[in-house]
Amino acid sequence: MIPSMLTRLDPLARTVSAALGELVFPTDCPCGRPDRTLCADCRRALCGSGFRCDTQATRLRRLDPCLPTFAGLRYEGAVRRCLLDFKDAGRLHLAPYLAPALGAALDCLAAWLPGVLAEVDGGPVYLVPVPASAAARARRGEDHVALLLRVWRRRERRRRDGVADFRAWAGPVPRERDALRVTRAAGRQKGMSLAERGEASTGKYSIRRLEGVRGRLPGAAPLAGSSCIIIDDVVTSGATLEAASVALRMAGVRVLGAACVAATPRS
Repeated sequence: MIPSMLTRLDPLARTVSAALGELVFPTDCPCGRPDRTLCADCRRALCGSGFRCDTQATRLRRLDPCLPTFAGLRYEGAVRRCLLDFKDAGRLHLAPYLAPALGAALDCLAAWLPGVLAEVDGGPVYLVPVPASAAARARRGEDHVALLLRVWRRRERRRRDGVADFRAWAGPVPRERDALRVTRAAGRQKGMSLAERGEASTGKYSIRRLEGVRGRLPGAAPLAGSSCIIIDDVVTSGATLEAASVALRMAGVRVLGAACVAATPRS
């Protein structure tokens, strides 16, 4: 009964509710240590400075133009356990611990982008989260990427008192834009080979129709002519980011890059 009630609450309220529930009903840390929401070692593991990862992602290396992609953490060890628990074990209270890694990736991307941003002509730069499928939302009770982005934006506004420079440009914290929708479910990609991930993600996304005063405007792209940064949780082969960037670019959106919480390390 409690899980079903939580799924109907506002996402951020659910995060707080889950954290309060941990106080009443103690749980183990994702690493297995008892009576710890997140132990000190796992907290340290979630502190990262960010790095570029598109050069290691097979599907992103072939994109033209390229998609500069940065991640805050390496997807291994404690980071992998925490993300899996956050996504698939209902531990939404881990969002505030994971969101700073997304911020580190955005900082790295912005530091890399000054020359590119000079050509944006002062237009808005939107943050576009990769959407979860309806089945994934029903299973998890939340669109986890959108939740991470909302948590990060709220923390960022409070930290900078409503102004963010991202080390590269000045202005308000960029707005989130729910621009993509899932048109073809790819299923769970865990355990898939890199080739299978690419095939499953091809044509997966399209642009949401623009909501007009008199109803939907068929085929209208709400972001056409603007610029955006794609937000995701984990980069493995890059197939998901490739599919999202193709859909946005076909709709006339300038995709500046992507930022993710973690990336799978490649030897």
